[in-house]
Amino acid sequence: MSQQASKTQELFIDSSLDVFPSSESSLASAELHRFAGCVSATTNVNGVLAQEAWQGRGTEAGRLAGERALAIRTQITRFALVPAVKWALSLIHKDAFWRRAQPPLGR
Repeated sequence: MSQQASKTQELFIDSSLDVFPSSESSLASAELHRFAGCVSATTNVNGVLAQEAWQGRGTEAGRLAGERALAIRTQITRFALVPAVKWALSLIHKDAFWRRAQPPLGR
């Protein structure tokens, strides 16, 4: 578990707040740490796998889907996050419009 996830879990273990960590790495331990889900920019790209991981918590299929979602996230985050997600979406949707960065990322 990442240090961030550990700290998040410590802060909210007895809270009535719903906690949504910002990485697919949290999906594998969501029940253990009482996470309510995952909010991540990269789920725009790997959302099907993230959903399979969430719905399959505690199963081998869920674990494998989570690993695959995290592998995609790892590759995307090698670059600036927003432009990399937009680039991936342009490929998925076969629409070059997604490649255009808008202010403040535009030239």
